[in-house]
Amino acid sequence: MEQFTDKLNTYDRIGAYFVPQLCAEREEVLLAAYVDGAGRVLKCEEIARGGHARVQVDSYKIARGALMAGAAGVALAHNHPNGTPTPSQEDFDMTDRLQRTLSELGLELVDHCVVARSNFTSIGRLRSGSLRKRY
Repeated sequence: MEQFTDKLNTYDRIGAYFVPQLCAEREEVLLAAYVDGAGRVLKCEEIARGGHARVQVDSYKIARGALMAGAAGVALAHNHPNGTPTPSQEDFDMTDRLQRTLSELGLELVDHCVVARSNFTSIGRLRSGSLRKRY
């Protein structure tokens, strides 16, 4: 993943970070950016690659990656190859499950973005900031 110097501390910055990495993908890809307490990216990695409509989410891999990176939080994103950045009910459910898992480990789910072409939707923004506070 390329170097990104802005802090991932707003929904727009998080989306701007992930859009270039996911906009051209033809199958669903899930990325996790592990961030420190100031929102700086420590590491970004591909968690999973799926088909045209689904990607398998491995909460253990995400939590382990965050802990190994010494992260305070995780910004998550996946793409919708169909061109529509609207989160599905499954996207919301997965976000809730992952948020609970990370919280139990003292980690924050900073946001979960859905990317389609050059657009994105922030689940955190849709929930009016209910994914906890920004850094």
